Amino acid sequence: MDPNVINEANTLLVIVVDRSMIYILDSVRRSRNQYTDLINMLNRAWARFHQHHSGKYKEQLHIHSEFPVCIEFAYLVPLP
Repeated sequence: MDPNVINEANTLLVIVVDRSMIYILDSVRRSRNQYTDLINMLNRAWARFHQHHSGKYKEQLHIHSEFPVCIEFAYLVPLP
């Protein structure tokens, strides 16, 4: 395997219960429809959580998956 080729991807889920939000930070920046199964599972879990826990939680879970990328400092990262 070529050491210059990296096929690793990292995905970070940030769950903010107080705001009824989930942020999906994907290093490969996949489209949202590639997360359909994950989003459906999270929505089912949120519906169950909302049903069993009292509080000022919104009924609908908000999922954010697209974020701007700063390329202004791209010259600081050496390319292979």
